[in-house]
This record gives sequence, structure tokens and C-alpha cells, in this order.
Amino acid sequence: MSIRFHKQDGFTLVELLAAMTILGIVLIAFIPFFSQHANFVRITEDELTAINLADKVAQEMKENADSSFFVQASCDNPSEIESNHTEMINNKNYYVKIEVCQQDDVTSLYQAKIEIYTDSSNQKWRLLTHVYTYFTDDKGAA
Repeated sequence: MSIRFHKQDGFTLVELLAAMTILGIVLIAFIPFFSQHANFVRITEDELTAINLADKVAQEMKENADSSFFVQASCDNPSEIESNHTEMINNKNYYVKIEVCQQDDVTSLYQAKIEIYTDSSNQKWRLLTHVYTYFTDDKGAA
């Protein structure tokens, strides 16, 4: 009696288990990358929102400059403008702090430092960005 073996195509169970194990190990190595990427995207979104808000505040300051902006404070000891300006953007609170000082060498030129903070999980304001802008007392942008 002769037994004939026919060639069969396909994978054995051992080969499939080995391939799945290798694939699992490779995928596990990439999981931290995805969580870090999501965190990076969130931080970048916050920073871009803060920069856009600071630009908006700077434009409003230049367009609506009044006598309250024109302080005689030196840039060595700038005067903080009471802003109490908070904005809700993308379900997050952003706080605006503005410091204004007069340039020593030019009497009509003022420097404004605009800082944007956001509330963090531990209930403290976290600085996202700060922007410097200049304006003059005749509403002209410097």
C-alpha cells in the first residue's frame, strides 16, 4: 500500500502564531508614539490659539488706543494694565495680561508686552506665549 502526499498550499498554525506574535510586538512598540503625538498636537493647538489671541489683542490696542495706555512708566519697570480679559476658545479659558511702558529714547513710542495664560489642571495659570508690540500715541502703528 502506497501513501501519496499531496502538496498543500497555506500556513501552518505555528507559522500563523509566530507572525501574529511578531506583529503584536511591533505594534506595542508604536503605542507610546501615538500618545506622545496626541499630547504634542494638544500643546501646539494651545500655543497657536494663544498667539492668535495675542495678535488680536495687539490689533485692538492699536486701533482703540486711549489715554489709559499712555503711561509714563519706564521699560525697566513697566506698568501693568488691568485687563481682567479672559476668553473662552475651544472650551478653554485664556487670560490676557498686558504691560505697557514708554520707550526712553522716543517719547511717543510705547511698548506693550502681551502675555497669554491658560488654566491648567492644577488650577494655576500656565503661560503659553508672550508677544511684544509697539504703538504710538497718535493711534499709528509703530
